[in-house]
Amino acid sequence: MKKHLALALLALTVTTGCSKKTDAGDNDNGSGSGSGATAAPLEGSAFAAASPRQEELQKLAFQALQSNNKDAATAALLGIAETEPLSELKAVSMLMLSELYSEEGNKDKALSTLLDLRKKAPAYAQLEFVLGSLYLEMKKYPESEEALKRAIQIQADFLPAYASLQTNYNETNRPKDAQEMAVRFERQAAAVGEKLNSTIPDPEKIQVIQSLAFAGSSAAVTRALIQALDDKTVDVRGNAAAALAQVGTEEAIPQLVAMAQLAEIPELKQVAEMAVSMIKARAAGPADGSGSGAGADAKPANHADHEDHTGHNHPPLAPAAKPAQHGDHGDHGDHTGHNHPPLPPSKP
Repeated sequence: MKKHLALALLALTVTTGCSKKTDAGDNDNGSGSGSGATAAPLEGSAFAAASPRQEELQKLAFQALQSNNKDAATAALLGIAETEPLSELKAVSMLMLSELYSEEGNKDKALSTLLDLRKKAPAYAQLEFVLGSLYLEMKKYPESEEALKRAIQIQADFLPAYASLQTNYNETNRPKDAQEMAVRFERQAAAVGEKLNSTIPDPEKIQVIQSLAFAGSSAAVTRALIQALDDKTVDVRGNAAAALAQVGTEEAIPQLVAMAQLAEIPELKQVAEMAVSMIKARAAGPADGSGSGAGADAKPANHADHEDHTGHNHPPLAPAAKPAQHGDHGDHGDHTGHNHPPLPPSKP
């Protein structure tokens, strides 16, 4: 079964009422001559707790996708979209529904689903990223640029948006803006690495780590994630290894090998070994030069398996996500460290 961007987001994104705020360190939101958006930071939308019915339907959707029954998955996701309240489970389910429509070739329906969600959640970085990436796929470059810039304005350390913006500028023959975005990507990736090496709360670290799984394969992202491999918390280390499995470069292999050897639980060893295997497979595979990872040393993504709205190839998430959470939190991580099994989400 093809791997969906929104399926990955469903496994990684919050389902609580937490809000996201812009990092004051990089809220200028512009890029070269193409900057036309306001620099004022946006405050993230608050979401209600998911209802039991939403959790039930989410589980059905996941099971349907696991068995490649897209009709059943679509029906379950539509059911969630028609329920109340506006939880982030509902929001991510609508992202997922849009991705299914897109894969079926119905870009207009995918777009209308995202725009409908935008009316309900006007300051939601993940939505703006998916929307901007869909516009990019549709070659609607100005609309893509606006949405991706908005994602950065909402959440300045959301590196995938920088990578997709660089792709936008490359495809529209704007090398100066593309280079500026690459520089901003590198600067923001370094800041993310420092954040992961600091004493910020574990949920915030996990939120940052999981967003990096969509930032493309590059040395800058790898170095940021490596900072979290020595964290004292198992959940943080597991999420870092899971993200490296998706986007890491060979630079991370020695640390992952050491992590596997010293792992205190079998699941942590499993995810570290899987990350090493997937990194080696990427390194051995043919490079097609079409990846959208930002930075001069970014490694091109391989589009042979599945090109989603980001232009990245996403490997299977299930083995990677599992060891990232233990104790009272269930099995799957999300962007704020609140966890939910596969699936419904866990209770905060």
